[in-house]
Amino acid sequence: MLSTLVSDILERDIFSRYSLRNHGVYRQIVQFLLSNTGKLMSFNSLKHTFEIGSTSSVMDFLNYLSNAYLVFLVPLFHTSLKVQARNPKKLYAIDQGLVHFYSVSGSPDSGRLLENAVFLALRRSGKETWYFRGKRECDFICREERNRYAAYQVSWQIGPQNEEREVTGLLEAMNVLDIKQGSIITFNQEDQIKRENKTIRLIPGWKWLLEKCPNPDTPRYQGG
Repeated sequence: MLSTLVSDILERDIFSRYSLRNHGVYRQIVQFLLSNTGKLMSFNSLKHTFEIGSTSSVMDFLNYLSNAYLVFLVPLFHTSLKVQARNPKKLYAIDQGLVHFYSVSGSPDSGRLLENAVFLALRRSGKETWYFRGKRECDFICREERNRYAAYQVSWQIGPQNEEREVTGLLEAMNVLDIKQGSIITFNQEDQIKRENKTIRLIPGWKWLLEKCPNPDTPRYQGG
């Protein structure tokens, strides 16, 4: 069913509408994208990997996929639109099942599935969303009001091996945007961390989703 759905979107909404050739190559790109949700995507690197004629052709194709609601591109947070355009985008899928189906290993990373679910919830909330990258990275920055932002890090589990990395990335974004409280969304951990006069809340994904989307249409995480 999922394979047919993607095929129908490509055939009816993209290939026919935009008169694209090399359907096999574009199908490979879609499989690659859906198997790499939550990762940075560079138009130029996709051009070289799949030997597409120009970077603009890759940009156009990804915009077609986004307009068809198959994948979504999240830009880098920056005050300059030119800098945003030059930097890689993070990519997310419209449906968790597609991430499962197109996983090359057959068992997608649970953390990526959780991150994709968080993105879908942020998108449904209608918030403008970016990712942050300085010395470290923060998964999501959202505009709550004109000059007020929220910062979210997503990690399946926080432990000694990754706590410093995840906390440091979130704190850097919070300091740049003057955010007093940030969140690390996990599978089932709940805690509070105090750093640099700021509060970081660890919250289970299911609880955060209920807070963010308290309605019957709440996207449900379907990881293992």
